[in-house]
Amino acid sequence: MTPRGIAAALAAVAGLAMMIGAHPAGLAALGIMAAIGAAICRVAMLLITRSGLAGTDPRLITWYSLVSSTILFTAFALATWNWQPPAGALGWFALVGLGVATTVGILAVYVSTVRIEPFRSALFMNLEPLLTAIGSAIFLGEVLNALQVLGGASMLAALVAFQMRR
Repeated sequence: MTPRGIAAALAAVAGLAMMIGAHPAGLAALGIMAAIGAAICRVAMLLITRSGLAGTDPRLITWYSLVSSTILFTAFALATWNWQPPAGALGWFALVGLGVATTVGILAVYVSTVRIEPFRSALFMNLEPLLTAIGSAIFLGEVLNALQVLGGASMLAALVAFQMRR
């Protein structure tokens, strides 16, 4: 990463913080470390997938990802004996719907990684918080203040600027 790329990343993170209303006093160190760890894992997974499984059908990559995560979930659930199944039909519907949505989402990530490269895929993945904020305003009636709108715009501008130099 060049200094320009680092500056774009910092500007995007600052815009995200403004958009979600993060306050330094309310930040949890463990949460920040977990988020950084998750980001590192996601980047590693995308780069390893691109280099190690180049030319592989994205459906097969999705299958590997979902089977391995299902095995891990099952192992932890059995080890802790603490899985609570849904109590009613609506809960089962939500569980199945979440499974389908997750599968489609993961498949879309790997298809985009193959078709438009990991860096451009990351641009679209970073639109999630912005689209979530817009969706919460539309569907939940939440009000976005001027600082949140400015944060979303600056995050988007930083991400686009980073991509423009590529």
